[in-house]
Amino acid sequence: HGGKGKRHGGATLDDAFFDNLKQAIAYGSTDDVKMTYQMKLSKVYVENHDVGNMEGTFRMMLPERMDTTGLDVFKLATTRIGDSTIPLYEPETLTEFIKWSVQVAPAENYILVLWNHGGGWNISSDARKTRSILSDDNVDKHPMALWQCVQGIKDSGIRLKVLLTDACNMHTLENLFDYATVADYCVGAAQPTPDYGTNYYNLLKHLNSVTTGDESLEKQLRLFADGQQTYWFTHPLETDYDRYEYYGDMGVVDLRKLPAVASAVSDIAGELCSSYATHHDAYDQAAEQCHLLFPARGAELGKYRCGFDAYDYFNQLAVTSGNDKLRVLADRFAQALAQAQYRVTCNPSFRNWKGNVSVGIIVTNEALYNELNYEKTYPLLEFDKQSGWSRWLKTNQHHPSGKITYTD
Repeated sequence: HGGKGKRHGGATLDDAFFDNLKQAIAYGSTDDVKMTYQMKLSKVYVENHDVGNMEGTFRMMLPERMDTTGLDVFKLATTRIGDSTIPLYEPETLTEFIKWSVQVAPAENYILVLWNHGGGWNISSDARKTRSILSDDNVDKHPMALWQCVQGIKDSGIRLKVLLTDACNMHTLENLFDYATVADYCVGAAQPTPDYGTNYYNLLKHLNSVTTGDESLEKQLRLFADGQQTYWFTHPLETDYDRYEYYGDMGVVDLRKLPAVASAVSDIAGELCSSYATHHDAYDQAAEQCHLLFPARGAELGKYRCGFDAYDYFNQLAVTSGNDKLRVLADRFAQALAQAQYRVTCNPSFRNWKGNVSVGIIVTNEALYNELNYEKTYPLLEFDKQSGWSRWLKTNQHHPSGKITYTD
């Protein structure tokens, strides 16, 4: 957890963390499942509160089950490892935390939870915010890039059983293929999620229900995803932003099954490139009607943040253009993804979105691809190495306006 200050409606993620911590304490560490933390509070929160044992950057072990009524979280036992300027985004910081956790709570399987704001893998005018999670206002809002996260896990020598991204927009193909190099499963959302995030009582309950083997684990992860969506829909937030921008999807991906997805995307990229001269007008028109997973607010975000629901994008281009070959390939992609991913259907009452969320994918045009120097970054992704999706990004001449709403 990296400290993050004020957000929509003046809310802070620090308060959300305290709620999540109390949820976890209400279930507590058990003989089967123990939970460790490495975190810091936001600069703005510390400046305005007495934080007791939660000063600076610290670690802690989740205690056994406790009554949280009247609990003062600032009196919980913590181990301070430094001041608040410790860069949580650096790979070595994550590596050291994982190694410490293995030492104090050795286990057969390990789950890493990344808790904070998330930005998917998005094109950004601010390079620091590209491929980002864990924005930290103690260090000038510097987030953790995808490569830093993966490197930190690799250097620990531990292969994760599950990586859970408790943050917005992290289930993109760009992220998932890199996660596959360090974990077997990934749990998270492709769309924005409410500030209060995951229910950790429910998470610990399902993890403690796992018996042996991946089949049991996957069953409990799916039950958790179902319950998490219900939790979000029955605990609405009060601000207009939260009411209208959060959609509550939750997915469980078996990362070991992604190669078939890459194969389908590779053929789709090839077909889009070879048919662009014939169908470019229809492709451009269709892109304006696709389901944006990264809401665009204002011209700048509309220019740089274009993360689409992948299947919706492929299918819309196929249907609008009448390209039957592309339609077959889009269906093949959907079938391959269905084998790898269990995805909870988003609430159809939100913005009249009637479909099932698949997974995010970046779409831009040749001009922006070159302007943002993505020739040096995008091909480094495992997703692009396996699918060659950048072929389409360098061929496509139309950048979606980002102005459509979900009711258009």
